Amino acid sequence: MKFINYLYILLFFFIVSCKYNVSSPTDTLENYEDTLKREKLLVNPDADVKLIESYMIRNKNIFGTYIIAITGDITNASETFKNVKEVLNDTKYENEKIELDISKATLDTMPQNTFKDIKTLASLVLNDSMTIIEDSAFENCSSLSYIRFPKDLVEIKRNAFKNCKAIKSLYLFGSLKIIGENSFDGLEEIESLILPENLTTIKTGAFANCPKLKKVQYFGNDPEAIKESTQAFQDKTKAEYLYLPDVKADTEDKAKWANFLGVTWKEIYYSQYIKD
Repeated sequence: MKFINYLYILLFFFIVSCKYNVSSPTDTLENYEDTLKREKLLVNPDADVKLIESYMIRNKNIFGTYIIAITGDITNASETFKNVKEVLNDTKYENEKIELDISKATLDTMPQNTFKDIKTLASLVLNDSMTIIEDSAFENCSSLSYIRFPKDLVEIKRNAFKNCKAIKSLYLFGSLKIIGENSFDGLEEIESLILPENLTTIKTGAFANCPKLKKVQYFGNDPEAIKESTQAFQDKTKAEYLYLPDVKADTEDKAKWANFLGVTWKEIYYSQYIKD
């Protein structure tokens, strides 16, 4: 009789669990972890070094990567960058790769020399409302391999990303108009470059000393739209292949495209995008 009662009790709990979708503690934990994975843990501009490091480590536990993610208005928050750099320069992280994400923050201009010579910075996600990246802002960040540029970016100034040797490709957004002197000089691993249609100026040495850069794609359709560009690709840079997705093969400007940006192109691919 007791055995039958026991079966009734088990049957009751089975029916209830099916009807009300009762979850086990393990299921609840898994759902919670999945929820956490959707959002990076963010620090405010007034966060101190200890809090920034703590959130960076917690992000690693969630995503498997050290991430410093900042929210709020950091326009006049020089102390914020000072604290972030103190974490990035901590010797216990000298062999680590760290991501900096300010996509949820407010900043119109990245100040000059802000993250110059930071060796642990490997990934950079900038906020879309940023319009200017000042001189040498990320110069000599030798581990930096990924940059998510702002959609509203208008100007990249002198030496901004000079000697960021780990970058393999660059996709510059359509709003960009000016690329300053030597801004991407010394990108030893870069292989491909995508230039936007609104670009008006590429200054001297902007892409100098990029020995692996072979492929360049340009979204514009006027070979004379970009000024001051004849010395943009200097020294060890030997670009060879030009891709023009918005220019038809029967264009009357073939002679001008042949020396676009001051380069004698080995091959020009009309109506085509860069291929892997």
